[in-house]
Amino acid sequence: MISYIKGSLIEKSKDHIVLLVNNSIGYQIILDSNKIMMLQEQHDYAFWIHQSFKQDNQELFGFETLAQKQLFQKIIKISGVGPRLGITIISAYDISTLSQIIINKDLVSLTKITGVGKKTAERLILEMQNLIINIPASNNAHQESFAALISLGFKAQDIHKALQKIPSNINSNQDIIKATLKELKS
Repeated sequence: MISYIKGSLIEKSKDHIVLLVNNSIGYQIILDSNKIMMLQEQHDYAFWIHQSFKQDNQELFGFETLAQKQLFQKIIKISGVGPRLGITIISAYDISTLSQIIINKDLVSLTKITGVGKKTAERLILEMQNLIINIPASNNAHQESFAALISLGFKAQDIHKALQKIPSNINSNQDIIKATLKELKS
């Protein structure tokens, strides 16, 4: 199973790129279309990977951060949301904005996403409600740490309480996760 890829960008299109790894193998990776526009050929990039298997093919979905990948994996577990729609949802809003949309039960914003109808938006809100809490948009490290702890099975409310107790001078993801785990155990 491929989890992380680092290589040189040799091709890009509207929905995927090809990364050349070790000057010998090119991997086609489906990315957020907004991200693709910012990438430059012949530059090195690294992505967290979700590998999707179907009967007739397999696809690699790439994410800039581990938190994006983990949120994507939660989203595609929802009935009616496959990997292609999942990447579209992740591409539409950053983690903080998507969290706010779900917390506020904002069906209008969700249905603006291509491929998300009213029923899918309602399912997203219902099933993601317990996974998403209000994290300030300015604190990216807290957002990513929150997503990592959710993926480990902790409850959103417990993580939120623990994150509020973390001193403001702790700002790396690793240190925030360690401190939060200590709080969760106490």
